[in-house]
Amino acid sequence: MATRIFGPLIFALALSPGLALAMTPTITTPSFTLRGTPMWDDGDGYATLLSYADNVASIALMDIQAAVSLGMADSTGMLEGGRWVTYTTTYGLDVTPGYRVTSISITGIAEGYFNQPAGGYVDQAQYTYLSGYRGFEPLYGGASSLGMFNGEREISIYAGGLALTGFSTMHFNAQAGNQVISAVVPDPEGGPPSYVGAQASMLVRDLTLRIEVQPVPEPSTWLMFSGGVAALALARTLKKRR
Repeated sequence: MATRIFGPLIFALALSPGLALAMTPTITTPSFTLRGTPMWDDGDGYATLLSYADNVASIALMDIQAAVSLGMADSTGMLEGGRWVTYTTTYGLDVTPGYRVTSISITGIAEGYFNQPAGGYVDQAQYTYLSGYRGFEPLYGGASSLGMFNGEREISIYAGGLALTGFSTMHFNAQAGNQVISAVVPDPEGGPPSYVGAQASMLVRDLTLRIEVQPVPEPSTWLMFSGGVAALALARTLKKRR
């Protein structure tokens, strides 16, 4: 029997407006407050502010990172082994009046490792998906995927061109798994077969949420600006007529 290693890693982030839930204020910046609450019991839904500069907040998602980092799956001495985890967290994004969120991104590093016996078969994948909705109206969506890999690959999810104000909810779903199936070697003497084990692991590190904001000009500022432009245009028109 061939050795089969399967290690998918799936991330999904969905943005949708919603009522202000009973969420604990986690991170407060001049432009927004991020509130966290667990969807299941496998994480606290909290995050840590790394930096806030030039209207960009960088936030470490340590709980999600830990939840989807798998230890080594090893089928040595047995037919198969593996592990699968699913993690879901909801964040509330409360944008301060006078600001709007223009982009949201998640970056990180996936560390993949596999080892198979000679003649074995490897199937390893990484998939990311990002989508957002306003009510039932989709705002954006995107996906990226990785095939088999030993070493490091970048996790990158990006949503740009946004203009989010008020309160929205961000739903973060992550799945990760490793399955290993040994190569079976028959006993030439007719005894029990032996298993040539396979190993695989999938770890995640440096998982970071970045929220970019821009100030929204006050209505009076826009009126003054548009009035100035109109006055300048009128002056130029009158000058041409003279």
